Amino acid sequence: MARHYSHIIAISAVTALLLAGCSGKGGGTNDYTKRERNLIKEGIKHYSDSDFRKADVAFEKALAENPDNPYAQYNSALTRLGLASVMSDAATDSIKIGADSVFLNIAKSPQADTILRENSLYNSGNIAFSREDYRRSIELYKQILRADTANREALENLRLAQLRIPPEDENDQNQNQDHKQDQDQDQQQQNQQQNQQDQNKDQQDQNNDNKDQNQDQNQNQDKQDQNQNNKPKPEDQDKKPQDRQDGSMSAANAQQILDAMEKKEAATRQRVENMKADEERKANANATTLKPW
Repeated sequence: MARHYSHIIAISAVTALLLAGCSGKGGGTNDYTKRERNLIKEGIKHYSDSDFRKADVAFEKALAENPDNPYAQYNSALTRLGLASVMSDAATDSIKIGADSVFLNIAKSPQADTILRENSLYNSGNIAFSREDYRRSIELYKQILRADTANREALENLRLAQLRIPPEDENDQNQNQDHKQDQDQDQQQQNQQQNQQDQNKDQQDQNNDNKDQNQDQNQNQDKQDQNQNNKPKPEDQDKKPQDRQDGSMSAANAQQILDAMEKKEAATRQRVENMKADEERKANANATTLKPW
């Protein structure tokens, strides 16, 4: 079992601490009144005699004089823990929770000196240990050892708390780490897939833009070809109309001109159809290379 609260480890050291604080060494000779100091001395005497009820009354009176006195707070919480030893389990647990809150506040108080803060953390660690909250007690003991590596009591209780953690908890911890790694890998894969989808979409948009551009170019080319066909050829411009004896174009000449125009139109239509067929083949080829969304 872990060593108990700090008064069990060395009551004389705690008593000296509290008397020294009340004599003004905690923050100045005028920090505490004479009545405060006398009440705390009275409470310590009753506490030493294991008369926790009278000790509790004395410390409560000291707190009535100065609620911010960390030494009175500490002694009062310590005395309540002594009273809890003769109470029911439910009452004991409630007192432990209240005392733990007091000790943690003292550990953060600027009015408390280093020893008082260490003892407060130590008692909070022991409360967590007694409530079988071993992981929390380990963290509290470690806080003490970070500030005072020579604290043998905190080191001993730290080792005892570490032994109380069952092996399956360590396996659970490893499983949680593996689960977190799996989640990270899944998230990374999702990000990669999303990036690939974005790249495919950009490629598809670019292909569509190129397709539209090709269509515009083909349409412009068709217009140019049509305009070119409608323009008279240089050799035709140089030619002068032949005079017919009857004053009109022969039927054979007219038919030849119509046949030539139809051939040109047929060639133009064939070229346009070939271009559209090429575009459809390109579009189908691009569609087959894209991955599905």
